[in-house]
Amino acid sequence: GDEFVVTSAVPGLSDGDVEVSIHDNVLTLRAERKPEVPDGYEIRRHEREGYRFSRSINLPVLIDAEKATAGVANGLLTVTLPKAPEVKPRVIEVKTA
Repeated sequence: GDEFVVTSAVPGLSDGDVEVSIHDNVLTLRAERKPEVPDGYEIRRHEREGYRFSRSINLPVLIDAEKATAGVANGLLTVTLPKAPEVKPRVIEVKTA
């Protein structure tokens, strides 16, 4: 097709917790969840720990990074990466001589 779609489970994270970047045709996903502690309180026991992760994916073709989009909904990060125009298949018109 004309684009790649990358999805990643990011439970408990919002769009402000996730960073998506493309450099030298490598897609990098980074996220961090920090425990939220109200002022004046301390954590004695908690069910979900904070965590941090980073994943890098080598992309097989050039990507039009200016048109790439990313969003988080219901604990799922979706990154849409359109292929660069120079790598998309082209139809060449055949004319009779």
